Amino acid sequence: MTEPASIVAFERIAAAHWRGTEEEWLGDWLLRAAEGFTGRANSALPLGDPGLPPDEALDAVTRWYRDRELRPMIVIPTPTEPADPSTGPPVASQPTTGQPATGQSTTGQSTTGQSTTGQSTTGQSATDQSITGQPATGPFGMLDRQLTERGWQTRQGPAYVMVADLPLGTPAAALPPGREVRASAEPDDAWAARYHYRGQDYLPPVARKVLTSAPEQSFLSIRHGETVLAIARLSLALGWAGITAVEVNQHHRRQGLGAAITAIACEQALPHGLSQAFLQVDVGNTAARALYERLGFRYSHRYHYRIAPE
Repeated sequence: MTEPASIVAFERIAAAHWRGTEEEWLGDWLLRAAEGFTGRANSALPLGDPGLPPDEALDAVTRWYRDRELRPMIVIPTPTEPADPSTGPPVASQPTTGQPATGQSTTGQSTTGQSTTGQSTTGQSATDQSITGQPATGPFGMLDRQLTERGWQTRQGPAYVMVADLPLGTPAAALPPGREVRASAEPDDAWAARYHYRGQDYLPPVARKVLTSAPEQSFLSIRHGETVLAIARLSLALGWAGITAVEVNQHHRRQGLGAAITAIACEQALPHGLSQAFLQVDVGNTAARALYERLGFRYSHRYHYRIAPE
């Protein structure tokens, strides 16, 4: 289990990998906006004391997002408990009650072709039956309870943060003849056409700004001729490699391409001297979670979003 203090440190790192096009600090809370594209780029990240009493801080957050015609949203990271050997996955603290709300997800993680903030599902429920209904704990739990008292809803689709040491214990398998890996500092049109955030067929213009918001990133793909079979985004910031926007062409699934592109992305980080990688995956995406576990990723913590009343 990652301790709360470590979660704060990690979330500060992760925030540099997927940024809003507009950011502003409210004390130790990072306010981020990007015209509504992805949850992480359009939510407040509480990393400490906002420098104001709770009601005033929430009022300030609300005004900031309303001024940008966005619904106010706050991300709540929470610890996970050690895994139960009989069930495997870790047990995560659930948000305190608050009516679930639909909305956009996080940054773009999918091995099945339906990408979100990257996290997609494979037909499972957005919540995992192995997760208890216990309230979040620690400082994040206190904020979570305050939001519940003020009528903030819990958005559907909580996600796990998973981390791995590099190099991975399972190296990338050799690709069959005719397939090749391509990498570029900017997403070309073919890569962008394969990226379906939350299943969308069209990416807004701001998407490219968010995708290229890290200090350095590489857009990877496995291709057969001009056909894009799988994609991933590798970001490099603050000593970590971030893996997002993993997606496999729906016509080429069940060929190991999700594992291959993820392992390739991790290998691409090694020449930069990085020894740790992270990714985010929907709690309900059991297929992707199992894939990442096989590659050597382990659970760090999880997060969910709280959305202000209409």
